Amino acid sequence: PRPPAWLETWPWPANPTRIPDSERQCDFCRKPGCSCINRLLYPKPRPTPQIKSFPEGRLGLQAVASEPGQIAYRVGDPIGCLYGEIAPLGAYDNEQTIEFVKPRHTEENAVCRIRRGDVGNLFWFLNHSHKPLARFLQTRVSGRWVMEIRAFQDIYDGSEINI
Repeated sequence: PRPPAWLETWPWPANPTRIPDSERQCDFCRKPGCSCINRLLYPKPRPTPQIKSFPEGRLGLQAVASEPGQIAYRVGDPIGCLYGEIAPLGAYDNEQTIEFVKPRHTEENAVCRIRRGDVGNLFWFLNHSHKPLARFLQTRVSGRWVMEIRAFQDIYDGSEINI
């Protein structure tokens, strides 16, 4: 169903994460049809965070630097991108989903949910913290709005990456 926050001027049905051709397509470059999404999904040469069991038996993500004790991510560094299946609002309303807000268009109202499902990636293992090291940021990349994870402060090797 059409989300309540969906503007009347937007075509429907549509992929709620798609950016109209008339708008800027990418925050990383100005090229039409760019492949910057690969840079966000598969950052090089940085090691990939590892899924680890933390105290109290909870799973989370541990930062991995090139060498032990070094900074794995500096403030402002992209860490990765949360992805999954697009689902309507109200569907799968549990810890396996997150609301997606289309920035600057809907006055902070969600337009869909992103569901872990069968296609989610390791960033679903991020845990919440009152002193986060990273945050979700809606970013324009290669013609889509994505849920980027970006370092909020320096994150050292071995630290739990939390949001």
